[in-house]
Amino acid sequence: RDLRDQCNALQVTLETSLRMADEKLNQEIRQRAELQMQVHTNAVIGEKESASAGSSVEQLNRQVELLTQKHEEQEEVVRSLVASLTEAREAREAAERVGNE
Repeated sequence: RDLRDQCNALQVTLETSLRMADEKLNQEIRQRAELQMQVHTNAVIGEKESASAGSSVEQLNRQVELLTQKHEEQEEVVRSLVASLTEAREAREAAERVGNE
């Protein structure tokens, strides 16, 4: 009977230990699931921010291209105006020389 009581006590101890280990395992599983969800959420946020930043970079690149194109067009207009002014000055100087002769 004493051996039976010891076996029963040991069985109760083992069941308690098993239940506690099971609860600990379930807690670890829940924490892992929460961490995985946080990692996933952070990854999604990071992807959105990266896409947004990429989009901003693309927009800036397009603006730089347009500004460069406009600058080149303006340079061409300025060159044309300088050439026209040079021709006009030369024509005026020639007319003045003819008028002075």
